[in-house]
Amino acid sequence: MLGQPIPVLTPVVVGVRLTGGLKEGVTATDLALTITQFLRQTGVVEQFVEFFGPGLDQLTLADRATVANMAPEYGATTAFFRLTPKRFIISEKPDGRNRKSNS
Repeated sequence: MLGQPIPVLTPVVVGVRLTGGLKEGVTATDLALTITQFLRQTGVVEQFVEFFGPGLDQLTLADRATVANMAPEYGATTAFFRLTPKRFIISEKPDGRNRKSNS
């Protein structure tokens, strides 16, 4: 196999730009169902879906997980969000206390 080409298929990535924020009373599930309906009509079967845009700053980690977990419902291989500098990872120190970090 040395010297032989290895074909690598790169996935098609579809971008979804999110703007604004959720109005009071609108849940992440409502957003996920609306996005699912839109992406089913668009046709993203076996594609990667990347969410980006200024609206990401309004979504919590749990909201993002709700939307991304609906990927099988709209036919995508996976859905993901780009990292935003305002998101912090909470990790536990060895002494049991929580800390915030940018890593």
